[in-house]
Amino acid sequence: MILNLNGGIASHFGDLSIYDFYPDSKLMTESGPGFGIIGTWYITNTFGISGQLLDANIKAGMDNISFRTRILEYNIHGRINFINLFRPNSHPRFGFEGYVGIGQFFFTVTKYSENANQTDKTVYPVKVPEFVYFFGGGFSYKTTKYLSITADLAIRQCQTDKLDEVVRNNDFDYYSYLSLGLSIDVGRLINPHPKTRHKLK
Repeated sequence: MILNLNGGIASHFGDLSIYDFYPDSKLMTESGPGFGIIGTWYITNTFGISGQLLDANIKAGMDNISFRTRILEYNIHGRINFINLFRPNSHPRFGFEGYVGIGQFFFTVTKYSENANQTDKTVYPVKVPEFVYFFGGGFSYKTTKYLSITADLAIRQCQTDKLDEVVRNNDFDYYSYLSLGLSIDVGRLINPHPKTRHKLK
């Protein structure tokens, strides 16, 4: 099993986002911190199944309305290692993977409305999980036979238009998660000399 611990930035795309095509402004004004943990079991050297827990925060604002939302997500997804797919007998330090999956999430919206000199704050906790599907990809670099540094980006499509507690345009909100992480080969730590694995060159 490969265990990945990661941290990064979650960004909002929805009714109140205005910097969807300006990455620097998106990261500065419509994003928040995120933290995750992923466990991956590789069926072969090419294909794996992962489970993830994600704690992410997003924010945005327009006119006199702004919001902050905390998201707690759990999901399952399939992974494919493109390096091993096209070069099965190679064992490079660099890796490139793609993945797609489904999950559910809870979220709490804190909405701020400015009226004259007064700011009204309203909290909307959602206790029923919402459905999400997503796809993404990432790079990795093996520093040792046990550890790898990772960089990932995933786009998550929600089945709700209420991440910002504003419903417009009849389309669902979505959010992204850009992260850096550290992967630990727990299986190799437990069994350093498995018969089906190759030593890192």
